[in-house]
Amino acid sequence: MSRMNRGFSLCRVSRYLLVAGFFTAAAFASARAACPDVSSSYSANLFNTVTKGVALANRSCTAEGEPHGGSCNSFVGMVLDKTYGQPDLKTTGGYLSIAQLNAYLPASTTWTFMGPAASQDVLNQAQNDANNGAPVIALSTDHAALLLPSPVLVLSRGFANLCVPMSAAHFSTDPSLNYASGPLSLSWPLPDGVSIWERTGPLLPHSP
Repeated sequence: MSRMNRGFSLCRVSRYLLVAGFFTAAAFASARAACPDVSSSYSANLFNTVTKGVALANRSCTAEGEPHGGSCNSFVGMVLDKTYGQPDLKTTGGYLSIAQLNAYLPASTTWTFMGPAASQDVLNQAQNDANNGAPVIALSTDHAALLLPSPVLVLSRGFANLCVPMSAAHFSTDPSLNYASGPLSLSWPLPDGVSIWERTGPLLPHSP
């Protein structure tokens, strides 16, 4: 190939890359725009307070050692107690396990079932309520995640194409999966069997 032809080819490739980059950026912006805007209810101070509580629970979990440490297996209960000042998920021996949460929440007068995680309306409301200071958790038969304040919901192709809230979670069976801040789809590949619960009342987190 001549130098001139090679130059034309490189120019053409560069043009294709620029066009592809433009459409990729446009697609990403479109995906962001497709999700509901929850920025008006978001508070950075609230986010910082909650994530401090998450970090505290992470340190306790590391100190006790996965997967046998009590705080590792009851991450949600610890954050609600230490950060939100809500000890109703606390027990004499630590905090409610996932199995105990599944039994306790439906019978509780202080927790409200918001609906299934497969509903976009439920996810939208859950993120707004978390932004307004309410403790909100996602729960299945074998896992729980805490919803975090966030100015955006994230479009998740793997989570039934839903816009999902931000969250934090511990995995007692595999600590390498633990995360301090990420979309709810990091906890479950699909929303099937996942329910959203909210601690009701005029609540605001306090610093741990």
